[in-house]
Amino acid sequence: MDSFLRFSASVVLVAILAYATRVVSSRLRYERAVRDNGCAKPCKYRHKDPFLGLDLFMEIAKAFGNGTFLETNRRHFDLHGKTFEANTWGSRTIKSTQPEISEAVYATFFKNFSMEPLRLDVGGPFFGKGILTTDGAFWEHARALIRPTFSRARFANFTSLAVHVDRLIDLIPADGSTFDLQPLFRRLVPSAAPLETFFH
Repeated sequence: MDSFLRFSASVVLVAILAYATRVVSSRLRYERAVRDNGCAKPCKYRHKDPFLGLDLFMEIAKAFGNGTFLETNRRHFDLHGKTFEANTWGSRTIKSTQPEISEAVYATFFKNFSMEPLRLDVGGPFFGKGILTTDGAFWEHARALIRPTFSRARFANFTSLAVHVDRLIDLIPADGSTFDLQPLFRRLVPSAAPLETFFH
C-alpha cells in the first residue's frame, strides 16, 4: 500500500510539473511574440473564474439562449476596449473588433494561427471542411479560390448576391418544420461566387 501511495504521488507530481512547464513555456512564447512584433498587450477581461473562465462561458451561453449575444459582445467591447484577452476553458483567447487584427490572423500571419482544432468539430457539420473550419494547405487553396469574390470593389455591391440569398430564403420551410441548412448553403456559394467573380 505504501508503494502504491508513493507511485500515485509521483504520478500527480509529474502531471503538475508537466502542466506547469506547459504554462510557463506558453507564456514565454507569448511574451517573445509580443516583444518581437512590437505589439501592445491587450486589456484583460475581469473574470470571476480566473482558472477556466466559466463565468464568461455561461454569460455567452445565456446570451445565445435569450437572443442578446450581439448586445452582450458590444457591452464587453465597450467595457474592455476594441481588443481584449479572455480565458476560454483555461486557454488565452484574444477577442477583437479591429479589422487589422482580423487581417493579421486570417491573411498576413495566418500560418501562425491554428483555427481547425477549435472549429472543425463544431463548425464541420454545418459548414463542411472549408475555409471557415480548416488550416494549412487546404485553407490556402480554398482562400485562393474565393479571394476574388471578396475584393473591396465587389464587396460593395450586394445586389447580385441578394438574388441568391432571396432564393435561399424561399427554400426554407415556412411551416416551422426542422430542415437541414447545409445543402442550401452549399447551393448558395457556387451560385453566387461565379456571378461575383466573372460579372462585376
